[in-house]
Amino acid sequence: MIYCRGEHVREEEGLVIGVNKKRRSATIKVGRHDECTECGACAGRQHLTVEASNKLGAKAGQRVRFQMYERQLLKGAFITFIMPLILAGIGAFLGWLAGRGTELGSYVPSVCTGAAGFMCGVVLLKRYDQKVSAREQELPVITEILR
Repeated sequence: MIYCRGEHVREEEGLVIGVNKKRRSATIKVGRHDECTECGACAGRQHLTVEASNKLGAKAGQRVRFQMYERQLLKGAFITFIMPLILAGIGAFLGWLAGRGTELGSYVPSVCTGAAGFMCGVVLLKRYDQKVSAREQELPVITEILR
């Protein structure tokens, strides 16, 4: 962990598997580290990919070192895992309130609005991902080409 401009910076290494010359970015395959081994949220069991700013001109097949701000990692984890659950909880509570005293009871509306809240969270997550990935300053940065 590095401390830069008043913020914690995480430094990782990986293998460049693709380059986007138009965006000046690279897709990097990163081996899992201690924080990821128990999560299981990523599709790949042993590796995940990261898009990083490629101002050094790394090419596919090269090993690189890149940096990302810890706050970006925490913010992304919160939005990915917690936000849909919060919206599902709010939806379930509102459904429970709306269903009290009706023929259906509070269970059916609560489940339906909870599922709707979760789906809203997933849609908002997708929009957020598109918005953030379009901003170059949010991307991790390749700092060194190793080989």
